[in-house]
Amino acid sequence: MLQSAQAAIADGWGPTPELLAVLPEGDGDYDWDWVSEILLQDHDIVDLFDGQKDGIEDPETDANRSAGMGDDRPAAWSRAFSNLTPRDGRRRFR
Repeated sequence: MLQSAQAAIADGWGPTPELLAVLPEGDGDYDWDWVSEILLQDHDIVDLFDGQKDGIEDPETDANRSAGMGDDRPAAWSRAFSNLTPRDGRRRFR
């Protein structure tokens, strides 16, 4: 979606200048790398879908250590990031 949004804006698609004029300007406007960092904290997860990097999910491999990935094996998928407060397990879902 981010790649599509970036291409759409470059091609002149998207919100009209009048619509954008009512929004406050920000330092991150059109900074697609910043948006990607904010929305996708863990970019290295994409490596799990690269067949040439099979096994990179294991933190004991050189490739994993080199990338600084950590444990991306299935058993670790539900663990919270260390910089976030985990959701209270007693809290109900809506």
